[in-house]
Amino acid sequence: MNEAVFKISINEAGKILKKMDFLKSKKDINIGKYSQESLDAVKSGDLKTIYQTAVDNNDYELLLDDDSIFQFSKNGDKLRYAFIQSQSTYFSFQDFLLEMFDESDIPTDEQLLEEMEVEYAEDYEQRRAEQKINLGAMYIRYDVDHNGYRPNLHSYAHIHIGLNNNFRLPSSIILTPLSFVLFVMKHVYITQWEIAIKQNIIDDQTLQFKRLCENIPNELWQISEQRELYII
Repeated sequence: MNEAVFKISINEAGKILKKMDFLKSKKDINIGKYSQESLDAVKSGDLKTIYQTAVDNNDYELLLDDDSIFQFSKNGDKLRYAFIQSQSTYFSFQDFLLEMFDESDIPTDEQLLEEMEVEYAEDYEQRRAEQKINLGAMYIRYDVDHNGYRPNLHSYAHIHIGLNNNFRLPSSIILTPLSFVLFVMKHVYITQWEIAIKQNIIDDQTLQFKRLCENIPNELWQISEQRELYII
């Protein structure tokens, strides 16, 4: 995957998240360039520290509506994607409005909703700050790195779920940033995913994203590894 495809894939992921009304912001410069503080925080193994340090230093490419973040970095063939979920329980603007109005009284017109978001912005942020801690907050990371590759022990491409670095789910393909985002959205945000399918935001064309994922060279994906469980 070259640099252009890498950046285009991040842009496509941002577009889909925006259509899902679940994207707060997207960074377009210094992609994959992070502060030393964030790099050091990852070594701590503490999700709160990793997340807060990344947010404080703007070390992310995509910021979701619930303040969770995606990171994407590329250095030659070496890839690192990370999803770091906010530890605050998600509380949408729609949830906020339902506390004050009957559902039938809430406008469906986008312009009116945007005006209400401006009018109630301070009150909404206060309610978000009062939300309980999300004890099930997720950390998902995808690595592609030739260094350390050992067949059946340390796969060339693999997914980490949680902060135990010894948990590595092998992958037989090189995931794009878009494929990683869609994987996370389906498995972490099932409600938003279901709505996106019903609204045809996630359509048949989107679900063909795997076609853009390159196969791993045979010398880095050996027959013995293919006998294990892995992500196709």
